[in-house]
Amino acid sequence: KMGPHGDEDPDLPPDAFQAVLHCWASLYGFTSLEAYGHLHFLNDEARDALFASNMRLAAIYSGLPVD
Repeated sequence: KMGPHGDEDPDLPPDAFQAVLHCWASLYGFTSLEAYGHLHFLNDEARDALFASNMRLAAIYSGLPVD
């Protein structure tokens, strides 16, 4: 079965697709903020803590295991 982009459609369950997309969007968004200097007012320690918190929340909301 071909997907919308001509590749094979792996029939990923909707909840798994949602988890992947949510995590990717969170990571992409945070990385964009960092890359374009929108977090420059934070020191390195605060930025690291914010990133860790963002990824933890993305995992929780996506139903992924969190330590």
